[in-house]
Amino acid sequence: IDFYQNYLDFLNNISKNTLIDIYDVMGRKLFCDVATGESCVVEVGNVLSAGLYIVKVSGKEGVRTQKVIL
Repeated sequence: IDFYQNYLDFLNNISKNTLIDIYDVMGRKLFCDVATGESCVVEVGNVLSAGLYIVKVSGKEGVRTQKVIL
């Protein structure tokens, strides 16, 4: 996962139908999307303000969770 000012870029071996969830530190789901290709760009600038978030990527390869600071 690469982080930029207004979006997250998922480049590494994301398969179709991979679920991308973003949670705040209180565990509330703020964003949910499904990747439709081998890479996925999630524009979060209009959805999320500056802060700490948890990104969960779930697919046939397994589940990966990562903290993100925007």
